[in-house]
Amino acid sequence: MKRTIAFVLALVLLLSVCTACEKKEQSTTDGEQSTQTTASAPYIYPSSADNASVTVHTSEPPSGFSVTAVPDTLTVAQGGEPITLYPQAGNQLPAIIAMRPMYETLINYNSFTGEYEPRLAESWEMVDDETIRLTLRQGVKCHAGYEITAEDVLWTAQRGQEEMVAAFVWSAFDLSRSKVVDPYTVELKTFGSFGPILDYLSNTSVGYIVNKQAYEEQSPEDYARNPTGGTGPYRFVEWIAGDRVVYERNEEYWGDKPYFKNLVIRNIADDVTRALSLESGEVDMIYGVDTAAYDTLLNAPTANLITFPSYQLIHMGLNNTLKPFDDVRVRKALWYALDLDSMVKLAFSGQAEVADACWPNSLPVYKPAEGEEAHVYDVEKAKELLKEAGYEDGFTFDLWVAETTAWVQMAEMIQNALAEIGVTAKVQIMDQNTLLTKRTEGTFHAYIARFSASSPDADWWYNRLYSEGTRQENVMEYINADVDEWLTTARYSLDPAVRDECYFNILHQWRMDLPWISLACPQMTYGIRSTLDGMEPHGYGIGDLRYIHPISAE
Repeated sequence: MKRTIAFVLALVLLLSVCTACEKKEQSTTDGEQSTQTTASAPYIYPSSADNASVTVHTSEPPSGFSVTAVPDTLTVAQGGEPITLYPQAGNQLPAIIAMRPMYETLINYNSFTGEYEPRLAESWEMVDDETIRLTLRQGVKCHAGYEITAEDVLWTAQRGQEEMVAAFVWSAFDLSRSKVVDPYTVELKTFGSFGPILDYLSNTSVGYIVNKQAYEEQSPEDYARNPTGGTGPYRFVEWIAGDRVVYERNEEYWGDKPYFKNLVIRNIADDVTRALSLESGEVDMIYGVDTAAYDTLLNAPTANLITFPSYQLIHMGLNNTLKPFDDVRVRKALWYALDLDSMVKLAFSGQAEVADACWPNSLPVYKPAEGEEAHVYDVEKAKELLKEAGYEDGFTFDLWVAETTAWVQMAEMIQNALAEIGVTAKVQIMDQNTLLTKRTEGTFHAYIARFSASSPDADWWYNRLYSEGTRQENVMEYINADVDEWLTTARYSLDPAVRDECYFNILHQWRMDLPWISLACPQMTYGIRSTLDGMEPHGYGIGDLRYIHPISAE
């Protein structure tokens, strides 16, 4: 029998070094920020729902249902093929998922607790407003057998600045002034005080530390397919292109080892096929349960569903440089014409919230809209604004949409809704990569796609709102001088109160300007075998597989 267990939200972002450090017992001296360090403690397998806004739909497994399909092996399925296994070149979700078991960051953001914690760095301190000193764990070896040292950290940062994919994290650091203090101590300088510094050093897409010697033993092409420079709890075994990546437990791992000896991450592209593979017991867990598969798995006795807020924002992008979308009255007219409550419920089968902000509702700096900022479904108001803007007879525009079931359904409902105010939306469906490429050309009218972030720090939305952000990020070409100033102040402040105030100001101004129409904040959903627990509820959908364990092992 299914039962739903709801847990209270405690997914709290620590927005600065000071806040993170206050959580530990430490001393602070004049001129220094606090030092964070933790002693080792007995490992306890967490539950997927521990200390997070999570709903777990549980079931009793049928009699005789095995823990895993293959003994000692955890088999996981995702919906894509990695393009590389070198972290500084792989900012693509299938690659990130495939790399996370093998690599580690200096600092870890724990989605179970909402806190930053030591990982490769056993402690850190802010020496001054623009210098973080990190002390590494001693004796930690990469999978090739070489010890990780401060030299590897600095080399990783230097390589990261040279890679287009990784530069958005590592370019925050002034490496000309950064230095190795001793084999296990490194000082990283920023270009002034930098509020999201812990968030950047815990980035689980391109923030991983790579051993220099292991990397340079191969060509870059060979390393990307045979990675040995990571320190993670699983080591690479083989990559069968188009099918799977195979791993084995790192028996020399410095921390608590995973429960399962072997790990297999399979590529099953079709959403329904992937869900059926979990229901049948062919795999033990799946990333990504779309709306088509949700109901099937909800009623499957062999599978549980774990749902939680994501760091995703489904939106309707509007080109602010082209008529008629250069007029805020037109943008708001389209907004008023949409019955978002009904649309989102129907398109996402109840697995999403209506969005009313420039970032997901799950971010700590989110506030619900009130008064004139709040969305209302008002067709007559929409018509009035169009008339006021000089478009009483409506207009026609192209609406691009990535070929995702819920998004296409949203596009079709938007098309029907806008027809009621005399506006014709010509829906064009295309694959997501094509859409993302075409929209950077700046010739689009409107599109429906997704903004994603890998953490709940609002700094992830900096380039999407900053007037000089790249076209790849600020695709609407939104320009507001006040927003630019608040973004900059928030980025370069270490004071959580200052950062919060800036982000609340940005949110208010965005609602007044409405450069794009936010539609939905979907839930993230994992499917997992009903005999297993411990999947990390990560809002980017890249939960740490090391924690998964049989329920009987708690």
